[in-house]
Amino acid sequence: MDQFYEDLKKIGMSVEYELNQAIKEKLDDPELVESVKLWLELLQAVMCFIQLLSLAQALKE
Repeated sequence: MDQFYEDLKKIGMSVEYELNQAIKEKLDDPELVESVKLWLELLQAVMCFIQLLSLAQALKE
């Protein structure tokens, strides 16, 4: 059974390496990086809005 887990670990590490390489290639694309930054800024703005609504609700009570 130990050999099974060792093999599984090796496969997992190899898959992780391949995924990291694919991500690295995408991160070299400046347009993609800029797009992700804009989406993260939008997400942050939505989260701030939700926090403000929660604060307003808490102050009403």
